[in-house]
Amino acid sequence: MLRACLPKPGAVGGGTASFYQNLRSFLASAGIPFTDRLEDDWDVLFANSWGLSFRTALHAKRSHPAARLLHRVDGSALDYGREAIADLRQARVNLLADLTVFQSQYGKHATTRKYRVIRQDGPVIHNPVDVERFRPEGERVPLPGKVRVCAVTHSANPRKGAAVPRPARAGWFHREEQIMANKRLYVGNLPYEVSEQDLRSLFEPFGPVTDVQLIGGRGFGFVEVPEERAADAITRWLGELPHAANSGDVYATLV
Repeated sequence: MLRACLPKPGAVGGGTASFYQNLRSFLASAGIPFTDRLEDDWDVLFANSWGLSFRTALHAKRSHPAARLLHRVDGSALDYGREAIADLRQARVNLLADLTVFQSQYGKHATTRKYRVIRQDGPVIHNPVDVERFRPEGERVPLPGKVRVCAVTHSANPRKGAAVPRPARAGWFHREEQIMANKRLYVGNLPYEVSEQDLRSLFEPFGPVTDVQLIGGRGFGFVEVPEERAADAITRWLGELPHAANSGDVYATLV
């Protein structure tokens, strides 16, 4: 029987931690062997979204040459309101994947078309629902006014609407989209000779650059680009500028 490796996620709460907990419970109940230790013997390495670094995945594949890497893609970090560096992280891990599985059809659309983070194709396998936990019986909470659509969720991701409790109101999602139309990116490890015009020219292929700020003599700066192109800007321009001496790769992330 195949043995899976499910490295423990760094997060102690939220959807990722809950997913791993439920998956481990299912594997145990089904009698499917698994481990969370990369140094153990295993046949399939399970990577979830941006939860595993490229370096760790590469080392694991080299130390287990006959094993396969299964990459489950939840969605785009930018779509969730997280830092875009997380999308770059899962984009790199996906280059090593032998199979890519998407959580939902929308998640597949968001990561392959809307933000173009994931290059591989793969099937959509929906998350199972714990019918013992989520059932219509239980405590009822009265809501004021006339309720037309009600969505209940818990998430630490800002754009899922539940990171900070707020009252529901008509048109909120529309206004939120307008507020987040542009993304401000931090660009680090720049050579000192780079100018503001260099930065502007580098990002202009991804849409109108509304603001550029270069911190002179410090090797970093800021640019604002359209939100829907921010992930493309981050993943495609790396390496086009020379690296600053002894400082590593030029990189960008959300402010």
